[in-house]
Amino acid sequence: METENLKEEALNYNKAKPELDKLIGTWSTPIMEIKKTRAFRKITRDPAKLRAQKKLAKDETLIIIRSVDNNIRRIKPNWLAYVVSSRRIVEVMDDSSGGRSSANARRLETDFSADLRTSETIRSFSQQIDSCLLYGTGYADVVYDSSKPLNFSIDYVAADKLLFERHCEDVQDSRFVLRRFDMTFTKLENLAERLNFNKDAVRGMKERLKTGGSSEAQITTPISIYKGYVKIDGVVNVFHYSADGGATTWLKKPEPLYIGLDEETEVEGEPVQMIDELGNIVLVPGPTSIEFIPAEVLSYPVYVLEYETTEDEKLVSAVGRGHIDKPIQEAETTLISAAVNRATRSSHIFFSTKENTDKGMTTSDDILEPGKIYNQPLQAMTLPPGSGEGTSVLNVVRTISAQNAGSVSASIQDKRTSRTTAAEVTSATEQENAISSMGLINLSNHVTNVCDLGLAIAISQALQERITFVYNPETQENDTEVLRGSYSVHPAGDADAGSRKAILSQMREFWPMASQMSIAHKFFARMVELGLPSEAADFAPEIEQSQNMQALIGQLTQALQQSVDDEELAALDPKQRQALEQLLQQGAQVAQLTEGQ
Repeated sequence: METENLKEEALNYNKAKPELDKLIGTWSTPIMEIKKTRAFRKITRDPAKLRAQKKLAKDETLIIIRSVDNNIRRIKPNWLAYVVSSRRIVEVMDDSSGGRSSANARRLETDFSADLRTSETIRSFSQQIDSCLLYGTGYADVVYDSSKPLNFSIDYVAADKLLFERHCEDVQDSRFVLRRFDMTFTKLENLAERLNFNKDAVRGMKERLKTGGSSEAQITTPISIYKGYVKIDGVVNVFHYSADGGATTWLKKPEPLYIGLDEETEVEGEPVQMIDELGNIVLVPGPTSIEFIPAEVLSYPVYVLEYETTEDEKLVSAVGRGHIDKPIQEAETTLISAAVNRATRSSHIFFSTKENTDKGMTTSDDILEPGKIYNQPLQAMTLPPGSGEGTSVLNVVRTISAQNAGSVSASIQDKRTSRTTAAEVTSATEQENAISSMGLINLSNHVTNVCDLGLAIAISQALQERITFVYNPETQENDTEVLRGSYSVHPAGDADAGSRKAILSQMREFWPMASQMSIAHKFFARMVELGLPSEAADFAPEIEQSQNMQALIGQLTQALQQSVDDEELAALDPKQRQALEQLLQQGAQVAQLTEGQ
């Protein structure tokens, strides 16, 4: 009975509206805080205006240090490299091979990564990462979109435009999930035509917006439209709703969400008349055919990237650099502005007469000029410079800021001393890589969850020949044998895109020794694979050919050594003997390198 009531409340506009308006209202204050954090990251102040407003003295300035933005810029490249630079976005495992990789699985992951890694997808992940680092969470909405290569898109949703129940630990637990779009009424009309909105509802909104004598201003003022998700009987439904403009019904009522997933079903054909052995006309089932029907979507296609996983399980409790670095930014701005203002005032020169007067302190606008004669002696004065304590405090603040952002090695570099040992630098680098990899774990899981749904959509669409995916040039069709397999999606094997840089750095240190050993070629091939993952396959044949050439040189050297005895060597001209000995020596070195390869 309770389930039926919830279903009725979700489908009935008049019963759902109060609940939706209440949900929107709970986000009014948090949205203001989000906007303040966004502004604080990019804060600007014009010292000239502040002087005109008498908030700064005439000789003062204000230097804004954007610590929040600086730390985001420091962290973001390693995270984004996971999406952009890795050989594959996710790793696909073949369930029929015991959950291991296979040729079919590798075809899937290669084609999927190539088709998904468009400029729009990279931009979306970049925005999700940026939002995650700033606010603590980044949101993605997977949407069916037939204009995209794989018939779906991964939309970035800003932190102030995704609304869910704030007590939830998981967005999937929220009764309603709303995604806000701000648009003019003209854009709404175009959207209504494309998405088949309720025409009466849109027309009624327009009429109500025109009331009040300022119709044009109201029509052009942006209004908020909400795309909403709600689970009815466990199945995700999608609807469109507006709290603005006096709407009195759904813009589009709830209906089961279609996201591009279809299920194959066998459909029996029309009965066919046939004559049996006795000559009787009988009806037999017609040939069966395969049809695709929309699959039920059981989870909201909304995914959350968290900056940190902490003991506080509430989703809205997550914080990012905007919260963590706010006091650091204020401290750095205050300290460096104070230091510059002190230095400016210390550079000013003041003059006074040496004669004592009883008139107290007075000022004069007289300007001293060279070559002039003055009727009394003058004394020059300056303010003492700063003691240097401010600079020391600023260095401490900056070191703390760098450490908070995960850049442990920055604190080593900031010692400004030649006493930093190689061991300290190595230890700091290892700590930095470990901290960076912790963030990459959350990103890796987020990308895997998004791509798990994305790959399922791509396979479903490819089986229906709606997209070109895992194409077979011989049959000139999608390879259905590969597509019909059973697969699972896992974080990419090269998900250590951040630590890969550290491994490559360590291999460079060992290269001088490795280059003189039998492992030289394998070692170098691995360095190329780590440093140039996309181009490594192109270099592999040349590296192998070089290895084979060295092996051949080693074999020829051994044959030459066996064919020349000491007597023949002694009979040679001294120059010829020396040249031959050098050749044999170099050949022996090459032979030593190729041993064990």
